[in-house]
Amino acid sequence: MKVSIYLILETILLVCLVVWFYLAKPGADPLTIWICLAIFYAYFLLAFVSPTTVVDGRPSYLSFRLGFLTFSYLLYFSPYQEYVLGLDRLGFSFYVRDTFRENSNLAVIAATIGVVAFCSGVRSARRRASAPAGGEGWRISPTLSWVAVPFLMMLLGLYFAMGWRSSGEGSYTQTASGGIVADGAVVMILMLCMLIVARAVILLAARRRLDPFTALGLVLSLWWALRLLSFGDRNSFILILMAGAVAASTYLLRMSRLVLVGGFVALLVLYNAVEIYRQQALQPGASLSDAFAMSQAEDSDRESSFNITTIALRATFDLAPAEHNYALGLYKLVGVLGAVPFVRGIIFGDSLEYDTTAAALTDFVLPPDAGWSVGTGIISDFYLDFGILGVGLGLFLVGWIGGAVERYARRNPRAETPALIYCLSVALFAELPRYAADFPVRIVAWALLLAWFAKLVDASRRKAHGRLQLRRGDA
Repeated sequence: MKVSIYLILETILLVCLVVWFYLAKPGADPLTIWICLAIFYAYFLLAFVSPTTVVDGRPSYLSFRLGFLTFSYLLYFSPYQEYVLGLDRLGFSFYVRDTFRENSNLAVIAATIGVVAFCSGVRSARRRASAPAGGEGWRISPTLSWVAVPFLMMLLGLYFAMGWRSSGEGSYTQTASGGIVADGAVVMILMLCMLIVARAVILLAARRRLDPFTALGLVLSLWWALRLLSFGDRNSFILILMAGAVAASTYLLRMSRLVLVGGFVALLVLYNAVEIYRQQALQPGASLSDAFAMSQAEDSDRESSFNITTIALRATFDLAPAEHNYALGLYKLVGVLGAVPFVRGIIFGDSLEYDTTAAALTDFVLPPDAGWSVGTGIISDFYLDFGILGVGLGLFLVGWIGGAVERYARRNPRAETPALIYCLSVALFAELPRYAADFPVRIVAWALLLAWFAKLVDASRRKAHGRLQLRRGDA
């Protein structure tokens, strides 16, 4: 009954916020911003003091809600917090001429709708989760490492043999090559690295030794993560790191809130340092150590890429529906089809004006010869497809999916596949505010497919072993 009351109150709050969105005046109203900040801080505090428990009564603070809210704050609330405290940078940008400052009220209200809807969805899916069962041992696939690690080695070998460099690691040094094939290979490599790192931690939690393939895969995964970081791809680095951290926090260690805050601060310092490093990547003698030193210095004229995402959200409300009709789910369909390689190209070819919300926003915000993308965000992604109602309903569904994954892991507390999907999903959902809604689909779908294949091999081996034992018995 208590959760039902929460759901009713959150529904009323969402209705009020949607009405407020339609009635909001242009500009950046301090009262509007403070109210939205108060709502956000209430949800953030609730997530921070309410750990998730998946197995053995071990509390974990690295949860769906806290990860999503942390990135949401950096992208959608922090600039407005600075504004109401006297640091007015809403009109500041080195890279974008029009910062769409007049849409600040709409942006902060839409972000608040997204936060409330997401948290409500998580809570709705979690409420029927059964208590973790005790006494059962871990169910670990003996085949998964023997499938995942050789696959990783094959992809890495192909990647380097072909001389590819994906857009994620090559865009900042203007050395990208290989096109969509290279980008697809890198997404697959990222999935394998996240899975292998999380699985290594889960094996330790299950008191199993790391087999040679898992140990090799762990070394390759960490090496790949550091390599991506050296090329400026901090988001992929953090995803690999977070997959292991979620596994450790949920299944292996008890991480206090103090450790969590310390880790977040360290990641933020690293994030800012890599931001500076990649901005200087084309300059001779650029080094990451110099970037760390510069990140600690006072530099009010430096612009973070977070600001580009913030500006892109404000631009969203000028783009649709005035300049571009709502896509009515087309962007979501294109994104989900990306889980199957090359299907999007076969179905749509070159018939689409824009195949992603990032492409639509980039064309609207930047001049044609810009040579780079403003990207997108989860709020912009749903809004450009369905409007403000789509933001609320879409993020409720996304939150519900996250809560369902958590419930799945709770009901199977010592099963390897639910644990792996949970760890990967929490890491992916944490960065979801900065990406399109389909961002986790390929990685989670491919991880499930790999785990399913390993189970088939395990079942086949058990049957073969059973037949062999039967023959020996007959003999």
